[in-house]
Amino acid sequence: MRRARLFLFLLAIVVPAVPAVAQTTDVVAQARALEKSGQRADAIDMLRARLAVAPGDDDAREMLGLYLSWEGMYDEARTLLQLVVDHRPGDADVLAGLMNVELWSGHPQAAKTLAERGVSQWRGDGRFTQGRARALRAMGVALPWTMSAAHTHDSFSDSRQAWRETQMSLKRDTPVGAAVATVIRAERLGRKDTQYQVDLYPKFRPGTYAYVSVGVAPDKRLFPHLRTGADVYQSVGNGFEVAAGFRRLEFSTPTTIYVGAVNKYVGHWLLTGRMYYVPNRAGASSKSYHGSFRRYFGGDETSYVGGRYSRGFAREEIVSVNDFEVLSSDTVAGDADIAIARRWRLTLQASSSRQDRMSNPSLRQNTLAGGLSFLF
Repeated sequence: MRRARLFLFLLAIVVPAVPAVAQTTDVVAQARALEKSGQRADAIDMLRARLAVAPGDDDAREMLGLYLSWEGMYDEARTLLQLVVDHRPGDADVLAGLMNVELWSGHPQAAKTLAERGVSQWRGDGRFTQGRARALRAMGVALPWTMSAAHTHDSFSDSRQAWRETQMSLKRDTPVGAAVATVIRAERLGRKDTQYQVDLYPKFRPGTYAYVSVGVAPDKRLFPHLRTGADVYQSVGNGFEVAAGFRRLEFSTPTTIYVGAVNKYVGHWLLTGRMYYVPNRAGASSKSYHGSFRRYFGGDETSYVGGRYSRGFAREEIVSVNDFEVLSSDTVAGDADIAIARRWRLTLQASSSRQDRMSNPSLRQNTLAGGLSFLF
């Protein structure tokens, strides 16, 4: 008899909860569908109605706070998201949403505090490091300009001459994204060439940004006459970020390369998987796969050391005609980007690649690179 009463008691608790959970999921899904179809006002009304009858529904509260922030209703959005942060302090997505509300509403100090909390809890999550940088810029503390110089030296296991490459770049951080102008001077196999390149990193909305690149090489000796490229990056939650894009290289025979990538932030770590795909290269499609990691450290969590392994036709991103000589390769690389003072950063890179080339079926290429950046 006691067991029967206990069973009925548990049933009375659980059964009403099942429709409530299902209704929460259903309402949030419907609101998301409305917003994606351009009916954000209707989605907001639906979520408000849901909270009127279920004030404890944090999923609906989070989504309503995000939609209101996108509409510029920052005070109400702040109140809603702060409640969710209080209830779910381990949710990075909600904290990032609240941080953005403070940034957009002109409260950089509050945004900086939230960003530093996010950096502490989810080290390496780019949303919080970027948010802190944006807050510092708004406070007039950040240094928006970066001037960099780097040199790369490639040696080979056969008798060919070493390759040399020098880069000079100027970067400007802005509230809508960074812009970088770069000049690359390369010397390979007795030929010299210069490429002039502009890279942009526009931000469209929280969690969505892009990479856009245009480069020209008037002499066309090593670099393509015109190089264009673009990637779109999208945060999909739980520390994951996906990207897709292309590179178009205007050699005498134009080549298009397609790019796909997945990033995952885990504590101090950033893990990345990337693939390059070239259709109909030398009569057949070619692929290369790249896996890498970075371990962030330092007071501002922007310094890192990392490693990479690559397999396929490309040991790294293709930039010159010599890179197309590689039929297959296995590459191991390590790199570091370290803040050595408030205004100075040091970059180092080393790699070794075993390659199957058209002119040598078993060639080893070793690369050393170093650079120095000044912030002002």
